[in-house]
Amino acid sequence: MKEITEFKYIPISSIVLNSRNDDSDLNVDEIIDEIKDKGLIRPLIVSRIDNKFILKLGTRRFLAFKKLNYKNIFCGIINGETDLDEIKAIALCYTELDDMLSFKDKAQALDYLVKNNNGEISKVSSKTNISSEEIKTIMNYRELLEQIKKNISGISRLDKDLLIKKSSQLEPNDLKSLNNLLEKII
Repeated sequence: MKEITEFKYIPISSIVLNSRNDDSDLNVDEIIDEIKDKGLIRPLIVSRIDNKFILKLGTRRFLAFKKLNYKNIFCGIINGETDLDEIKAIALCYTELDDMLSFKDKAQALDYLVKNNNGEISKVSSKTNISSEEIKTIMNYRELLEQIKKNISGISRLDKDLLIKKSSQLEPNDLKSLNNLLEKII
């Protein structure tokens, strides 16, 4: 797996949008105020190919900086071509960058890392500082979401009295935690 070879400011004009990036539905206005207030919190990830910088991760931030007429932007640079799964895996290995990945991105990155480490989750854990148990949970997110949907559907089919009876058998803190989680989902 490739690595970020350096972090530095590069001219925005020297960055080429990856042709696979569809920026037509990206709302950059919602992050412009944050950029004005705090600046760039996370660098862009670019690939250096034939002295060109191809944007790989951070399209919305790039477009926001461009809209704000900034001249330079801070980037992590990877030498050579890389696919998006490898880019996500590289970002996941940097604690400062992993929070720019969605849950789905992390699952894809972990899948890439596990495949490239012969299925040894312990190696992936040491590279990413994510526990083996959490890696397994993230990698199984599709199945987990299906199970959650099934359980929520089952709860919705219970009649009100049975739901109250079953809920009263739970510890109050567990019930409160469940409610908090459901509120985050909804």
